[in-house]
Amino acid sequence: MSDLSVDRHLHNPCAQRGAKLCTVSVEALEIEASIGIHAHERKRLQPLRIDAAIEFVMGDLTPTSINETIDYCKIADMARKLAAGPHIDLLETFADKLLHYCLSFPCVTGATVTVKKPSAIEGALAGVSVKV
Repeated sequence: MSDLSVDRHLHNPCAQRGAKLCTVSVEALEIEASIGIHAHERKRLQPLRIDAAIEFVMGDLTPTSINETIDYCKIADMARKLAAGPHIDLLETFADKLLHYCLSFPCVTGATVTVKKPSAIEGALAGVSVKV
């Protein structure tokens, strides 16, 4: 765990006695994006498979409203928005942009985003993960 993660957790204003740590995730989201450094990658959309997990302090009460938790649909929507935008050279750039969005929710203590490009290497699943 990096010093930044530890610092965010220890000084989190959402941390309170009886609070629970919760993880909201989106797994295996399949989208297409203009991504890659090679010339042939700039000419076509490529499939991506995205996993995102956000850890946050939920509080001591059980949520009864989406406003009391993190809406995983918003994570998927942001991934789709990034994919629909301008060409991105690196998976790391895509993952980092989505990670920063995940960290913008209140009471977040950490997040991990993994982006895989199934067609990058024949017979393999290439990908990258970024984590705070």
